[in-house]
Amino acid sequence: TERHVLDQYELGREKTSHIVEILFIERCVQLLTPGKGRAAIIVPQSILNNPGLNYVRKWLFAHTRVLAVVELPVETFLISGREGTGTLTAILIVERRELDDTVSILVGTNPAPYPIFMAIADVVGYDRRGKTLYRKELDGTEIVQDVPLCDPNTGQVLRTSKERIVANDLPHIVAEYLKFKSELTVGKVHFDKAEGVYRVIE
Repeated sequence: TERHVLDQYELGREKTSHIVEILFIERCVQLLTPGKGRAAIIVPQSILNNPGLNYVRKWLFAHTRVLAVVELPVETFLISGREGTGTLTAILIVERRELDDTVSILVGTNPAPYPIFMAIADVVGYDRRGKTLYRKELDGTEIVQDVPLCDPNTGQVLRTSKERIVANDLPHIVAEYLKFKSELTVGKVHFDKAEGVYRVIE
């Protein structure tokens, strides 16, 4: 609520108070180098889908290119810190625009459309109590995999051990994001004008 704090932020200058998460996002963007600085930020999902916060999203699109959005399950931060939080969150990955691009958008030029990677993580390896979750077959039996145990000096496989697979969607999502970035780089993603969406060329 302090005026000297709010005046440091574009999103706070015309308000008498503001929630700290929104000011935090603006501060992250302020710290990025125009044209190349990137950030991965954990944000409340309400910032991305609450109709009343559309002005925040417009500010984000004017100042950054949103590279990816990954929705996280409610369990993600339930057991973090002293009390945890049940707030629905998402990972927001952004790249700061060149200053000229931002000025152009702010004076009314519509930004060119571009693809954004989106994913939903249903599980992150543990439940609401912090107990580890494992992948299961349809009949409920836990899935196991052979893990090689190697000699640290030679790298030779001494034996294998059967281990359960932690149910965590994030490693798979990271792999899909890197694949998406690679396909984008080599021109395998195109804009389908008829549908108004981006598609990957197989």
